[in-house]
Amino acid sequence: MAEGYGVPARRIREAGLRVTAARVRVWEALHATPHSSVSELALCLGASGPQASLQTLHNAVNDLTRAGLLRRVELPGSAVARYETRVGDAHHHLQCTRCGHVVDVDCAHVTGACLDGDIAGLGVVSSVEVVFRGLCAECAEELA
Repeated sequence: MAEGYGVPARRIREAGLRVTAARVRVWEALHATPHSSVSELALCLGASGPQASLQTLHNAVNDLTRAGLLRRVELPGSAVARYETRVGDAHHHLQCTRCGHVVDVDCAHVTGACLDGDIAGLGVVSSVEVVFRGLCAECAEELA
């Protein structure tokens, strides 16, 4: 099954997972349309070929996330998780308060009383997520 799948199959195999059509299709779809929810993936994938069940898609994103190939993004005020293939770097997100679009923000160096705090003695930090809220470039341009 891995033949003909190219980079996604290689990455999936290197992560120790079995290469399946669902995993490849999910990785490709998220690479093309990052920050999609499982429901959005179902719509996208249904339009491009045989439809996978929601359970199959949930299994695929969970497997790929555990293997480190996807990043789960949970945005404030959103009841659904979103996923992306951009992993292994420090980046943040801008959530548009007008249209809901999510945009990657390369590691922003922000200072302020809260971010300068000493965390010694509080525990061990495994990750930090910063979500900027405001207008995406398209919405800002429309309102200008």
